[in-house]
Parts: sequence; structure tokens; C-alpha cells
Amino acid sequence: MLASLRARVVLVYLVALVPALLMAALQPVWSRVDETQHADVLAQYAHGTFPIEGVTMLRPEIVAVDDETGFYRWYPPGTGPVPGETDPQSFVSPPATASAAAKQAWTQRHLWGYSYEAMQPPLYYMLAEPDWMLGARFGALGAIYAARIFSALIAALLAPLVYLLALTIRPGAERMALIAAGLAALLPGYVLNATQVTNDGLAAVAGAALTLIAVKGARDGWSRSLAAACGVVLGAAALTKLTTVGLVPLVAVAFLWPNPQPLRWRVAYGAAAAAIAAVIVAPWLLFNVHTYGQPVPSHSTRALLGAVFAPPTATAGYLRASARDALDEFVAGEPFAIIPITRPLVWLAEGTVLLAAIGLWISRKRLRLEWLLLLGGTAEFLWVLATPYLSGIGGLMPGRYLYPAAAAALVLVAAGIDALPLLLVRVTTVAGGAAALLSLALLVTSQFGLEIPHHHALPKPKAGVAVSAHNNVAGFDVVADRVVVTDGGRAVWVHVTLTNRAPQPADFPAIPYASTGHTVLWGVYSDSTPFPERLAAGESKSGWMLFTRTGTSPLKKILLTYTPISTDGFSTIETLSLVVAP
Repeated sequence: MLASLRARVVLVYLVALVPALLMAALQPVWSRVDETQHADVLAQYAHGTFPIEGVTMLRPEIVAVDDETGFYRWYPPGTGPVPGETDPQSFVSPPATASAAAKQAWTQRHLWGYSYEAMQPPLYYMLAEPDWMLGARFGALGAIYAARIFSALIAALLAPLVYLLALTIRPGAERMALIAAGLAALLPGYVLNATQVTNDGLAAVAGAALTLIAVKGARDGWSRSLAAACGVVLGAAALTKLTTVGLVPLVAVAFLWPNPQPLRWRVAYGAAAAAIAAVIVAPWLLFNVHTYGQPVPSHSTRALLGAVFAPPTATAGYLRASARDALDEFVAGEPFAIIPITRPLVWLAEGTVLLAAIGLWISRKRLRLEWLLLLGGTAEFLWVLATPYLSGIGGLMPGRYLYPAAAAALVLVAAGIDALPLLLVRVTTVAGGAAALLSLALLVTSQFGLEIPHHHALPKPKAGVAVSAHNNVAGFDVVADRVVVTDGGRAVWVHVTLTNRAPQPADFPAIPYASTGHTVLWGVYSDSTPFPERLAAGESKSGWMLFTRTGTSPLKKILLTYTPISTDGFSTIETLSLVVAP
């Protein structure tokens, strides 16, 4: 029996390993989900450096891959400008007398060059470092793909852990366990994001292992070895990614879960597990206190990343949007909508969860340990939603932050589906599996969202109507001389000439903000002349900028706003506005 279970666990792992390895190998370098910065931490370790948040810059070999691939920031090559400065080692910070707004603008412009994942706990990087160094024998790309393979090997462990968790919840429920394992093996968002150079896969696996141990302890009672294992895994999880801390309520309740074991024993075992976890995490916390003056480097992280992702306001609208984004990306991955059938996939996932909820309601009288999983998933979800307020770093929360609770969530969905009539179970599982496989296949065939559609050809030099608009701020000069309106008024082209008459380089947005005074126009960089974001002293650049809008009403004027602009090394920043009247 035990040998048979082991064989099934190994088989589940091998099956899950296939899509994980394929995705690790086929997705392009770089992923836009901070893979550059995660890889840089490994590169820093390889050179004996422990990177410091807000101080350490990307290593030259990482920047060389940026140069080779055209990936610098968080958009595909060709959809935004190449940074004005492409050597982070030569960055010059604004003077101390610069305004807060100027310093923020400089940080937004230069953030890509920082090793900003330096604030992460170190366990993933320590474990992946041997693979990185082995792959580095074949250059930087060899190191990146070696680390991806390590990530895939780790990420695929989620499926067998989910399988075991399902059998722990409901012994003998083989069909439910296989459904749960299938979800873990093929969940498109997880397979995409956990197989990059990232700690998200290890966080998911550590969370799954922690959930499995907690459920086993709650069901069978705690022993010294099980409590010790719980402490080790809890410490390892926290040392992987702080999103796993959201599972602490699940672990605490598991020690208090009613069973024949005396309460005082369970409390003692829980205290021992907490002590072991604390010992494991303590060295990293002490390092942070020594380096940053606090156990977790939140101040340094906020000063760097907070310049780009401002702290959110505590509004119901933001929380709803953040929750929606996290749930959608949990299924479809990040960047969102790079799967061509993202919206139908999300709808199918929502329908599956609704059916699972119905199934759980039908079987509610026999739910026991499922409530513990529900507690864990809910606690993790609330922890993720609270993260921006605790860290001071805004933005909508991504789905990968929920992966530590993936095992709990997927087993709950499988338990609900398994409680439905057999025909509905079969239809749901077949539809879900087919949609997941199709999504992963379309990811590959669509080049992971990197295909840049060009819907408009650049107008000829003298096309459209002549206009006359000019403004100059701090030596940055803008002239607009022609306008072309196409596509029934939905596409607007403006021909501009930018000139830097200042003695120092001019930094500015490659595409300005645009509006009609009442309606916002969206700049389309990929179909425009590729303007830079920096001009050297005396340099000039002319070309067409494309803006689109949804309406077709007559176009009376276009307000172009360049901000921030700096011609003095970000000592100050300026704003330039230009009214273009066709």
C-alpha cells in the first residue's frame, strides 16, 4: 500500500514536471515579472556579494542580457523607449538639494537598474546558486536557464504535495486527489510564473508542505518530530518569501484543533515549532537589523519601490480592484492577459469555483478539515490585500502572492467538484484540463505576448494638415507642425520636433500625456516614431506620434503635456504643455 502510494506520488510529480520544464525552456528571457532582478541576486551571490536594497546595481552580465534582448523595464521591446542610460554603474543620483519630486522622478526613470529584489529573504537564492554557477560556465544565458530548470523542478513539487494533502483530508478519495493534482500541474498562471528565475514556486511548495503538516497534525495529533518538521518548514517558508506568513493562522489553529490529545501538549508542541522557526529566520533578521536598522528592510524598500508604486489609499474601490487582480492572475498569470484566451479562461475558472462552492455546500455535513483549509486560504488572501498598507508600496496585488495558499485552495476546489454528480465532474475536469492545455499552448504560439501588432503605418512627411505649436522649458524645445486624423477620428497623428538647447542632457517622457481637454488620448509607442527619453545637448529628433481614442467627435484641440522634464541632472523638474489645434 505504502509502495503503491509512493509510486503514485512520483508519477504525479513526473507528469507535473513536463509542463514546468517546457515552460521554463520556452518562455523568453526576460520575463517581465522581475526576473531580471531575481537573477541579479543570484549573480551577486556568485561574486560573493550580498546585495543591499536601494544601493546595489545590476551586475554587468545581467545588463548585457538586457542589451541583447531589449528588455530593460516592464514592457516588451518596441513598446516603450530604451532607457536613456543603459549602464547602471554610471548612474548619477540627483544632488542632495533636489526636490522630493525630482528625486522621485529620477528613481522612476532609473529603477530598472537597481537590484531591487535584494530585500527578499535568501533561501531560494541559496538553493538555486549551485545551478546558477553550473550554468554560468556557458555564459549568462546558461546561468539563467539553469536557474529556471531549478525553479521548474521545485514548482512541479506542488502537484504531489496537493495530491497528498487531498488524501490526508479525505483518505481513499483518489479521484478528488487526482483532480487536485491536475489543477496544480496545469494551472496556467502558476506554470508560467513559477518556472522563471523567481522565489514564487518555492514559496508555493513551502506553503503546500506547511499546510500538509498542519492538517496531518490537526487530524492525528502532534508528535515531537511532526512539530519539529512544522517549525522547520515554517521557518523555511518565511525565509523564502514573506507572503507565506499569511499561513501562520492556519498553523496556529492546527495546533489548537480539537482532538484527543491534551491541549497543553498541543500548545507546547506549537511553541516548540514557533521557536524552531524563529531560530531559522533569526540570522536573516539580525542581518537586516545590522544593515538596515530594522528586522525587515521596509524603509529602504519603500524609498526605492515606493517611488514608482505609491502607497494606496484605504478605499473599497482599491481593495476590490486589488482582490480581483490577484484572483485573476492566480489563474492566468502575470503579466495579465498575455494568454490569448485570458478572459474565457478566467470565466471558466470562476464557473469552476462556483460549481465547487455548490459541491462543498452539498457535502457540508461531512466537512471537517476542509474548514482548516478555508481558514488558511482566507488568511493568506487577507494578508496579501493588507501587504501594500504594511509595506507602503502600492499597486494591485499580483496572483503569485497567493501561491503559498495554492494547495489549500486547489484541494478545496477539487473537494467541491468531486461532490457533484459524476457527469458534471467529468465535464468540468475535461473542460478545465483542455482549457489549461490550450492556454499553455497558445502562450507558446503567441510568443508569450511579445508579438507587437502594428495597426497603423507612419504617415508620409507632408501628410495631414499644417499646424503651428511651440513651447520651450529649461532649454527643452518642442515644435508640432502637422496633424493627421485617421480611422474615423479614432487615430490622431502629431508630427513633432524635439530639440535640447540646454548645456546638459534632457530627460523627458518619450510619449507625452495627451487629451482633448475632456477626453484622454492613449499614446501608442509601437506605431510611433521611436522617440528616445533622453537627448544630448544640442541633439534634435523629429517624427510622428500616434494617439488613439474611443470617440469620433470632431477634434478641436489636443493638449500635449511633457512631465517630468529635467535638463540639469534632476536637480529640478519641469512641465511643458503644448496646445495643438488641427
